[in-house]
Amino acid sequence: MEEYRGKQIEHFSQILELEEDFLLAQMGPDKGIGKDKLLKENVILLFLSIFTKISLIIVGKHGTDKSLSSKLMTNTMKREYSKENSIFKHYSKIIQTYFQGSKSNTPEYIKNLFKRAENYMKNVKRNILPKQRMRYLFI
Repeated sequence: MEEYRGKQIEHFSQILELEEDFLLAQMGPDKGIGKDKLLKENVILLFLSIFTKISLIIVGKHGTDKSLSSKLMTNTMKREYSKENSIFKHYSKIIQTYFQGSKSNTPEYIKNLFKRAENYMKNVKRNILPKQRMRYLFI
């Protein structure tokens, strides 16, 4: 057994769970929000995809916390919900846009969405102060 963040762990999955809990605690969600496994997984995946600049498409049935996790992440990155001592105050803000996929969407259509986001960010970067940083999040 090894120790990680003051807790005894046996498996790598326990480290991920501790990090999920830590990340969600830093976001400071409302007391009425249940911190279930799906929410934690979506939040950590969003966090990692934003900061590694890797595209992420979250797919799931209704009630699997897709919208909630993206709303929490976006609001936290806008500094609306994050705690004063949150790790998020050190990161750039994000711009969020919604996309409701359907069976009729083609791969070309999806590629064009990402190209539009890239072009938008190029235009935004030209018009912001040097210390401001932003990232784009598709929901």
